[in-house]
Formats: sequence, structure tokens, C-alpha cells
Amino acid sequence: MNLLLACLLISYLIALPIFFHSLTRLKAELIYLPVNEAINSKGSHPIVGAKTTDILQNSDWFPQTSMIIMTAAPDCPVCKSELEEMLSQNHGEYFVPVIVFLIDDHSGAKEQYLQMYSSLVSIVPIEITDFEKLNILITPSYIVVDKTSKVISVHAHFLEAKKLYWEYIKVQMSR
Repeated sequence: MNLLLACLLISYLIALPIFFHSLTRLKAELIYLPVNEAINSKGSHPIVGAKTTDILQNSDWFPQTSMIIMTAAPDCPVCKSELEEMLSQNHGEYFVPVIVFLIDDHSGAKEQYLQMYSSLVSIVPIEITDFEKLNILITPSYIVVDKTSKVISVHAHFLEAKKLYWEYIKVQMSR
């Protein structure tokens, strides 16, 4: 038994420095990776700078205010959980106007989604062809737009989009 414990202790003492060396090397390599601000306002997404009302050829949904557009699919469980999290975090002093673009997949899932959430947030059903025009590859995605519907940035997470929204609003207010 003592021999087994001694072997384990020696193995641990040998493996620990190797682990920390690997961790240090990994940490040094991480500085070479690009900063992940999702898809930021520096033009890394094709629709940054474009107007969503021009892309979709329909401005009936647009309330002419800066906001976040969440793209969602009705059968996407991540979209539902993100929407619920967003609704729970989006209140008070830092409330952000949000509209959900829901892909109309012509299934019963859309109707169920509308029943569950239309009383809590504005939902605009869009065709899959319009979704493709936005060049959004994943759902949910968050599009920050100004009051003219110009795309400021596209993000994969609501809190990132909300942070950039408020940074944008502060810059606009200081002008």
C-alpha cells in the first residue's frame, strides 16, 4: 500500500510541473488569438453599415429607434432559453428595445413560439430568404441597429450586444 502511495506521489510531483509548463505555454499562445467581441462594429460582418430596412425591403416593423434585433428559429431550444434570459435581464435603467426576427419555417413551431412570447416582446416573422439576406449563420444572433435601421454590429450573445448598444447610445448622446 505504501509503495502504491509513493508511486502516486512521485507521479503527481512529475506531472504537476509538466501541467503548469503546458498551461503557461497555452496562456502565451492565447495572446495571438483575435479578441472575440463576436462580430464587432469594425466591419467584420457583411451587413455592418447596411440598413436592415433596405436589405429586407420592408420597414413596417421598424419603430425608428435604436434597438437590438434578435434572430431566432421557432424550433431552436437555445433561442428560447436565450430569449427568456434576455427578457429576465432587460429591464430597469438599462432597458434596451428588442425585436425578434423569427424565421417563418411554415410549421406549427412558429405558432407555438408566437403564443409563448408575443405578449412579452415584439416578434416579426421573416421568411428564410430574408434571413439569408441578413447573412446570419446562427441563431440566436443579435443585430444592433441605430434609429435609421443601420447595422452597428452583430453579436452571438445578448449581453455583448447590450454592452455595445449602450456604448453607441453614450457616444450619440455626447454629440
